[in-house]
Amino acid sequence: MAEYKVLQPYKDKQLGQDLKKNAKVEMTVKRADEVENTLKANGFDGPFLERIKEKK
Repeated sequence: MAEYKVLQPYKDKQLGQDLKKNAKVEMTVKRADEVENTLKANGFDGPFLERIKEKK
């Protein structure tokens, strides 16, 4: 799992949540790519998620 920052609000049907701007959410990289591709295919301008770099 990776942690992402929400850049634009959207409703995540798989999580069952309305995600607000600047919220932090955990999901797989595959799922994050799926979110971006689905929203862009439906005519929305992205990006919607930004991966948060882990601190070492």
